[in-house]
Amino acid sequence: MEKIEQRRVRYIGAIKNLFGRTVFYVSILNFIMISSTTYVIVIKNVINISFILFIFIILGIIILAMIFEFKFVLPSETAFLNWQTYEHNNPLRTDLEEIKKDLDYLKKIK
Repeated sequence: MEKIEQRRVRYIGAIKNLFGRTVFYVSILNFIMISSTTYVIVIKNVINISFILFIFIILGIIILAMIFEFKFVLPSETAFLNWQTYEHNNPLRTDLEEIKKDLDYLKKIK
């Protein structure tokens, strides 16, 4: 089977990277617009609360979600990624094991 030749076109990766970073800001604007629309069309007609109270409720939910992510999800994700990186034939692990053997050998020589 022939090896497929890869092309290194730098600007395609740059555009993809820049777009991926920009989508974060666009999603914030999108969330604000959807929340406002939801308030006017649904919340205002079902529960009679002020828009400011609605915004504070949304901000509270966001803060709780951020605390949950920081306290539980991020450490779990980091532990999983560290385990997966170490377990699955990582070349850095192989290099570390060779360095350990060399250090053990040097310690025995002393």
